[in-house]
Amino acid sequence: MNKVLIGIGLVIAAAGTSWAGVTWWGASHTEASFREYAAQVSADPAMPFDLSVVTYERGTLKSHAITRVAVRGSQRLAFELEHSIDHGPSLAFGMSRIVTTVRWPEAARPAIAYYFEGRPPLSLVTVVGFDGTSHTDVASPAFEKSPQDQSSGKVVWGGLSGSIGHPAADQVRGMVTMPRLALDTPAGSGHLDGLNINVDWKTTGPNSLYWTGASSLSIAEAGLISPLGSYAVRDVAFGGYQKDQGKTLLAGYTVRAASGEMMTGEQRQPVFRNANLDVELSGLDRKALSDLFDGTTRLAPDMPAAERNEKTMVLVTQALAAIAAHSPSLALKQMDVETPHGAFAATGDLGLGPAGAGGAPQSPSAWVERLQGTFTIEVAPGLARLALAKQSMPKAYAALSKPGEKIDQEAVKALADHFADRRLKQMAQHGALRLKGANYLIEIDVKRGELLLNGLTREQFMVALADQGTQSVAGIAAGATPPR
Repeated sequence: MNKVLIGIGLVIAAAGTSWAGVTWWGASHTEASFREYAAQVSADPAMPFDLSVVTYERGTLKSHAITRVAVRGSQRLAFELEHSIDHGPSLAFGMSRIVTTVRWPEAARPAIAYYFEGRPPLSLVTVVGFDGTSHTDVASPAFEKSPQDQSSGKVVWGGLSGSIGHPAADQVRGMVTMPRLALDTPAGSGHLDGLNINVDWKTTGPNSLYWTGASSLSIAEAGLISPLGSYAVRDVAFGGYQKDQGKTLLAGYTVRAASGEMMTGEQRQPVFRNANLDVELSGLDRKALSDLFDGTTRLAPDMPAAERNEKTMVLVTQALAAIAAHSPSLALKQMDVETPHGAFAATGDLGLGPAGAGGAPQSPSAWVERLQGTFTIEVAPGLARLALAKQSMPKAYAALSKPGEKIDQEAVKALADHFADRRLKQMAQHGALRLKGANYLIEIDVKRGELLLNGLTREQFMVALADQGTQSVAGIAAGATPPR
């Protein structure tokens, strides 16, 4: 079943890009244009797959074509798409109507026949209008069945529906909805509910590195039930955007989750809520990224690992040198989460200063000297205390262990908490932590490659961070009073 789902995802991904050339089919009816577009997709360095024409049989009113989609870097992830093309002009559909079916790999066909019972697992119907715009409807039928191996349990596929449109030759807009995917077995179960994907892109150049726009993926709930416990996360959203800035790109990525929880037995425990991550990269050299994507994706799949690693490192080094010339920067616009023990938040930025008249230095040590930026980390005292208590838990167990006697778990926890409180007090006294109201604060400054944490050098910070007490956990366990 997993091979079928992976295949469905790849088909939709291919459709979202290859269908941009479908207007050529309706406008010219020429095999040359069709092959030209397939070559253009394969030449795009940022594409994860290649598109090639296997056959094209052209007729006056109807044509037939077979294309092959192959994931780069893999010898196995490949499949064929069969296209039945009705040519217009027609009042019923416009310039062209293309019905696409998938030629599934031989290994996936038994699962397809079992779960979908003769129905096509995925259908794509594209219509090209008189004005050259196109629209593709995507659909997959739902099912609910026992596993193919006839073991106990249940597989639920809530189906899939969506559309991919090209309101203009340089635009792609689409949405895909998957209501539910669930697997229930004697060993455990999992589910994914309410998945939605939206894309809105406009291209300003020859490949996807010139695209400007945004994509998003949201999940209403994902859950897992196992003998070790049950977990669920709700209202998860992933986002990405890209903006054309001439020779460079600006790209941003976001992750948000409303809540997460776990269950032990009948007890439901909240783990977090309102988690957010928002990162933005700017000043990214487009040509350097293009060369990097193109070089790494076209390394031979059967290349020996040592040779592949060596070639990849050369490509990465070359790309970094070119990117460094444009003073790229990273902005941590938001990173925060609320937990039962308190909140955590971080913001900041980091970038390379101007390279100077001589151009970008080629050595990594010279790049480090150009680093500059600031970060602020704010932690609730309960969360900081919990982290230090967990860190000291093994020592507390060792200190309280006695041969032949059962360990008192409450005593272990109390000792670990005691140790954490002592460490927090010491770290605040020595400057490793600053106070902001009731919370702890760490301010990080980077200038010309030098790192300061709360005004301390790295060496001074590590000293302030270390346990300043003369007595160990075992000493505290024996009744010693922690130093003030």
